[in-house]
Amino acid sequence: MWIVLFWLLWVPKAISIAPVLIIFDFSGYVFMLFEILARNAIRVLLVLLFKSWFNGKPSQVVDT
Repeated sequence: MWIVLFWLLWVPKAISIAPVLIIFDFSGYVFMLFEILARNAIRVLLVLLFKSWFNGKPSQVVDT
């Protein structure tokens, strides 16, 4: 009995909310991807900077 009531009350809400959740989920994944790319870019730049620094060469601006 409770399961049926829960089902009847919850399913329409789930159907109406689902597209919004999918959009938010997608934007979250995109944001996460950009964050990972940014972290990797910063890490690569730091590694290049430290390599050039430890080699005794002046650090050059790397054009990507």
